[in-house]
Formats: sequence, structure tokens, C-alpha cells
Amino acid sequence: KGTQQFTDTTQLIAQLQQTLRQKPQPVVLAADKAVSYGEVMRVMDALKSAQIERVGLLLKQTQGAQ
Repeated sequence: KGTQQFTDTTQLIAQLQQTLRQKPQPVVLAADKAVSYGEVMRVMDALKSAQIERVGLLLKQTQGAQ
């Protein structure tokens, strides 16, 4: 249903489980540079623990990067 932002992992997992029961699909995580690598990994671990395994990461190329 588009992009949603969550700051609470428990709320994120509950929403994803509800959505995925209705329409199984991959989950795409996006984070800006203000989010630490550790936080992204914590969310990925929570997704795995909740048996949500079709997960991708959205990466944005910065200007000048190749």
C-alpha cells in the first residue's frame, strides 16, 4: 500500500504480519544515513524472528558515487 514509516519495531512487525496475511509480497526496507547499520540489522533480525523472510533493502546512490 505504499510507503509507511515506523519508529517502533513491534508496531512494524504487527502491521507487516497483518498485511502479508492478506497479500503475501516482499518487504523492502529503506533507511537514510541517519539510521545506523545496527538499527537496520536489528529490524532485519526482528523480521526474521517473525518469519518474514522475503526482505530487500532499498539503496540510494549518492551523487558522485559509482
